[in-house]
Amino acid sequence: MDSQHHRLAVRLDGKNYFLWASYFKNFLEGQDLWTYVDGSNPKPTEKAEQSKWVINNAKIKTWIMESVENSIAVNLSPLSTTHLMWEYLKRIYKQSNAARMYQLEQEVNSLSQESLSIQEFYSAIMLLWNEMDMIEEKIPEAALETVLKLRLQTRARQFLMKLRQDFEPIRATILNRGGSSNVDTILPDLLAEETRLKSLSSHINVHDVALSAAVQKTKARNMSKTECFICHETGHIAIHCSKKEGHHRQCFYFSLLSTFTSEATETLNQHPASQSNSPSPDFIQQVIQALQDSNIVHALQASNVGYHYISTKTKSSPSHGSSITDPEYR
Repeated sequence: MDSQHHRLAVRLDGKNYFLWASYFKNFLEGQDLWTYVDGSNPKPTEKAEQSKWVINNAKIKTWIMESVENSIAVNLSPLSTTHLMWEYLKRIYKQSNAARMYQLEQEVNSLSQESLSIQEFYSAIMLLWNEMDMIEEKIPEAALETVLKLRLQTRARQFLMKLRQDFEPIRATILNRGGSSNVDTILPDLLAEETRLKSLSSHINVHDVALSAAVQKTKARNMSKTECFICHETGHIAIHCSKKEGHHRQCFYFSLLSTFTSEATETLNQHPASQSNSPSPDFIQQVIQALQDSNIVHALQASNVGYHYISTKTKSSPSHGSSITDPEYR
């Protein structure tokens, strides 16, 4: 909007007149050109002064046209002065404060984070709150400090309640902290939590992909020589064993995990230098199969011994010297 022709940050779309008018007025006052728009600097009668006035009037007209939607600019083009343009826009698009405030409050109430990031959601709701502040009735000086303090606290709670369920732990922490929190003071904590959640999600996905790949390989192999660790017969694995049908399904899964963890513990604690007593690759694969099918894959990660054992053995197979994800090892 200056000599480099920067555009105004807010474009008038017919619904945001108060916000646009505030931005545009501040810009023109910074350029010392507001008097052309408010009518206090009409076109001079002396020819010597007319040239400068015409140039500045044309500049402001261009800026106004560039800062409104095309459908609005069409109606401005016949107007000869910036003052006439300004009055036209105010007459058509300036709504009563009560009507606009009602509309803004509706938009705030319906707004929620959903798929937005914390920063995107913060920007969206702050845009609405800023316009509400612009058109709000003047607050008496004596009550100004108290009213602003209460407003900031209310908006902080409102911001928190609109976040996704992922942020429930940090939301509870902030609310239990008490004090005079506002959105700006809690934003760093929320951004840090968002970063932590993304990192955690990425970490879990890596292990899920590796386990899933191992399970898929197990399903595709020749089962004729595979031994079941429930009945010790060949041709199937423990997850499909008919001998387990008398037990509750989840009990079976956790029993299998417990058996694996016990064997891993014995191997790690009693035979740290030997691999001869390690659970076999087939048994490990059946544990993974059971956990994957029962949707309790993360139970393996919750068992420090079991997870440490898997992590160790995926690097070096006890029987083949290869990775657990290698075709030969599976």
